Amino acid sequence: MMEERSGPIFRDLNAPNALNAPMKITRFEHLECWQEAGKLVNLVYAATRDGAFRKDLRLSGQIQAAAGSSMANIAVGFVRRSDKEFVQFLFIAMASTGCIPCLYSRISAA
Repeated sequence: MMEERSGPIFRDLNAPNALNAPMKITRFEHLECWQEAGKLVNLVYAATRDGAFRKDLRLSGQIQAAAGSSMANIAVGFVRRSDKEFVQFLFIAMASTGCIPCLYSRISAA
């Protein structure tokens, strides 16, 4: 059984006293950042199905991998034992997400 995570990075911002009310999260699927990363993956896969991406399968694969990596790093960080490691994996996920505009710009420049 996975232990619950709580602390400053797990706050329920909708709680009446949000600054003092940590939220118990037991599954990474409940993290809003993981859910948003999933939306990004869906957008990237939809965008790479058509147009110039169909002509460059390697670039299409790279941008899809970057999007998928962001989701995976959030999940991996969540199951780590410390908040410090979790935050480190969140930064890695952010870096993967940052690659997407760069890769996308290669299509528009071609």
